[in-house]
Amino acid sequence: MKPALTTYEILTLGARGLSGIADEDFPMHSLDALTSSALRIDAKQCQGHATFGATDRVATSFIWRDKTTVVTALHVVSGCPNISVYYQGRQISRSVTITKVLRKADLALLSVGNSPESLPLQDDSKAPPLDQGLATLGFQLQIPDMSSTLLRLRYGGKRLRDIVPRSVAQALSNVGSPSLDLEITNIEGHLVPGLSGAPIFSPSGKVVAVAD
Repeated sequence: MKPALTTYEILTLGARGLSGIADEDFPMHSLDALTSSALRIDAKQCQGHATFGATDRVATSFIWRDKTTVVTALHVVSGCPNISVYYQGRQISRSVTITKVLRKADLALLSVGNSPESLPLQDDSKAPPLDQGLATLGFQLQIPDMSSTLLRLRYGGKRLRDIVPRSVAQALSNVGSPSLDLEITNIEGHLVPGLSGAPIFSPSGKVVAVAD
């Protein structure tokens, strides 16, 4: 499983921000083919996370590389004995188990039981150019239906510690995940609760980052 973890280091984190992004910067029609690959994560009876402590959690994940493998943010599923993914197009849920974690990047690899045929996403080997129009799909703010959010790559810090205030850096250090030395994809746009674990796409439909 080591190669998968190496790829995890490419699929890093987006930062929160605000931006006015025109629709023509990202071909929204290209998202149609990607919606079946973004899944809702439902984690229940969760315990013990200092920054995301709700008993039940709802966030986003995506199918990666094969139909049985799903990626999400570790803080979404950490300490949760009952985890499932929901396929919106099929209106079915499947139980999942955690198979690998990468604490420094706040990422978890999940295995789907009895998985339906699904299109796995591929990550982009090339870093997106500065000011690139990007988009994400996910289940934000516990709204029942999946929705898209337009984003953009931002000039600035390349490590997590470079983009957060000292108070936030101290809190993350106390929790121990993600690592403040993590190399990130610095994103400008609305990454709201529920989008943790969501794939961030380039216009080609490949994954360039994971929202956190």
